[in-house]
Amino acid sequence: MNRWLLGYLLWCWCHVLSAQEVEVYSTQPRLPPPERIVNMQLNNWKKVEIPFQYVNDLIILEVTFNQFLSLKFIFDTGAEHTILTKREITDLQGIRYERQFKLIGADLTTELYAYLVTNINLKIGRLMAPSEAILVLEEDYFKYEELTGLEIHGIIGANFFRRFVVEIDYQSQSIILSNPKSYRVDTDRFTRMEVEIFRSKPYMYADLNILGDSIQRVKLLIDTGASLPLLLYTHTDTSLFVPPNAVPG
Repeated sequence: MNRWLLGYLLWCWCHVLSAQEVEVYSTQPRLPPPERIVNMQLNNWKKVEIPFQYVNDLIILEVTFNQFLSLKFIFDTGAEHTILTKREITDLQGIRYERQFKLIGADLTTELYAYLVTNINLKIGRLMAPSEAILVLEEDYFKYEELTGLEIHGIIGANFFRRFVVEIDYQSQSIILSNPKSYRVDTDRFTRMEVEIFRSKPYMYADLNILGDSIQRVKLLIDTGASLPLLLYTHTDTSLFVPPNAVPG
């Protein structure tokens, strides 16, 4: 199996599919509860602004790893946990792997492996997380370099920002994190939409018209790490199908 396909299968594992939650790994990674691993605060700041690069529809953040390594991570609301894709980084630092997880790819046959590490210090802008638990891939199945032209070291999952109000300003290329206790919604700037939060990941419902007058209600993951405008899984509902005029690719 080529690396592009393997990376795609792992991407399917890390993201929740539309219409229903699909488990594609044999052993569910259970990281320590967010209340224990997320030790982040805004101190006296009401909000923090974090700059990002926007490359091929992906949000790329500068992350200081364990107080001295400057790495690039993708901001990914479709992944629950933070994942380091370059195992050589933790190997060189002598970081202990606490547990191995055997993961099953979306084809239900490909076996992938990841390791749990704890007490990782991550700093993004002025935001400090001194005791994070993350997953480390045995191999870099993603190969984000082929998509972005940049060396990407991992993804920042939704769990990392779960305690804040998150705004993404694509024009200024910045993420604004606000303290929910002091945040006030500017109704002139935003349109209210109902969302559902499950395992720190945001979902929305939409009416979908594929062909004719049929309208299908679908559940969609709001996923900043997909680099796609819309991705549907036809096997999740019999009313979802590929229209005859679709261009295969």
